[in-house]
Amino acid sequence: MNSKIRLLVIALIVFMSGTISAETVTMHKFLQLLKSHPIFEQGSIEKAIIRENQKDLQTAEDWLLKSSAFYSHDEPSLAIAGPEKTDAFQFSGSVERVFWKNGSFLQAGFQSTRADMTINPIYGIPSTFYENALTVSYTMPLLKNKNGFLNRLQYELKNFGIDITETVSTEEQENFITVYALRYLDWVYLLEQKKIIEERIEISKELLQNNIRKRDANLIDNVDVIRSENAVTIAEQNLLLIESEIKSTLAELSEIISNKSLNKAEPLFDLYGKKEALDFKSINDSLLEHSRILSTIRAQVEQLQYLRKGYTEEHKSSLNLVTQLGLLNGEEGYLN
Repeated sequence: MNSKIRLLVIALIVFMSGTISAETVTMHKFLQLLKSHPIFEQGSIEKAIIRENQKDLQTAEDWLLKSSAFYSHDEPSLAIAGPEKTDAFQFSGSVERVFWKNGSFLQAGFQSTRADMTINPIYGIPSTFYENALTVSYTMPLLKNKNGFLNRLQYELKNFGIDITETVSTEEQENFITVYALRYLDWVYLLEQKKIIEERIEISKELLQNNIRKRDANLIDNVDVIRSENAVTIAEQNLLLIESEIKSTLAELSEIISNKSLNKAEPLFDLYGKKEALDFKSINDSLLEHSRILSTIRAQVEQLQYLRKGYTEEHKSSLNLVTQLGLLNGEEGYLN
């Protein structure tokens, strides 16, 4: 009875060991793991930086508020026909804005001054004097910077930078994927080589045993046995070399996807499968239409053309339509 139980347990262990297999990693799964690499975030970060710089340029269209205060005290050593002492207070404020839509510039300002003077009454000059001024100006470019082209120049150039950065980033990501997809195939190829060499070792060992029996039967010379032994040794050395390359490749792939469990996995790829080749004309047409190198060159050419247009605009003569309005009053009382 005990022997039957032991046999049953052994059979169960063998069955379970036969059903447990190493995790398989397809090409698609490996590439999905590869997308966790920081290079795929780098492009988004670079675009975000350019967009933030672009937003900073838009602050040039914000309302700009300015204010200042001034005080002066004048007490001449000899006052014959003027005030003996003057205290002046002045406050000014303004608001201005550039409009990118048409390149116009609006400015409005206010200035208030109060002067307190110590002066002889015989001159008939009041001791306190107020002066208020209000100015409004609006400037519209008619030739240089018409429609606000120069105001928007650097902002629009950033758009080209975003497009170029996105194209270059995508190209770098695809190159990265291509490099490590090929390294995945190296992994597949090395494992296949390992299987072939292991089969060669088994065949070489069988041939060695046959040659030993033939030598013992005086059917062949000892040199044939030595050659068979040498063939086994060379095959075993090649196996060690391949295993070393497999470990090196796995270490590299595990590092790049930050997954150490890859060392316990096996690739799943049909190495001897046949795929129908694409039509050369279709490939060529697709390359001309979607090539990122050509897209980058086109974007750079457009950027240079836009920059050249800005240079031409910068050297045009200035011709502006200016509208101004000003009010000024001076009284003894502030509210007069």
